[in-house]
Amino acid sequence: MSPRNTRKADGDARGQSGLASSPAVAAAPLKILLDTPSAAPSLGHGGYAAALATIVETSDPRFAVGIFGGWGTGKTTLMQAIERQLGDSSIPVWFNAWRYEKEEHLIVPLLDTVREALVEWADDSSRDPTLKAKAIMAASTAARRRGRSSRQSRSR
Repeated sequence: MSPRNTRKADGDARGQSGLASSPAVAAAPLKILLDTPSAAPSLGHGGYAAALATIVETSDPRFAVGIFGGWGTGKTTLMQAIERQLGDSSIPVWFNAWRYEKEEHLIVPLLDTVREALVEWADDSSRDPTLKAKAIMAASTAARRRGRSSRQSRSR
């Protein structure tokens, strides 16, 4: 029998079928690539993370930082490295916009995510009471704005 593999309609692989034959594929191990962030970043991520964490903690909160790159280039790894560098007064909020890509008004799930992160952060009993109070106040502001956004989207 030649190295060609043909199959009958019933799945028999004896090469007796009139079906078109195809070359046999060499049995190579398959490997699934996962987009798993690295716990030990390389490629200068540590320096970038320290610089961006300093900017976040020492600047007036009137800016946004965008991290762009293709799949598997280390965006999440860099974000996690920044998060590890942040002090206790910063509250990281993870929001996956792709999860809500069909949402008519992305602001609603974004505000929900911000509110949930603030409440979760404030629930930690080891936090400074003054910072906890600020987080709760910010969470209630996010909830009010979320309600306003929902009402405005329904009235359109």
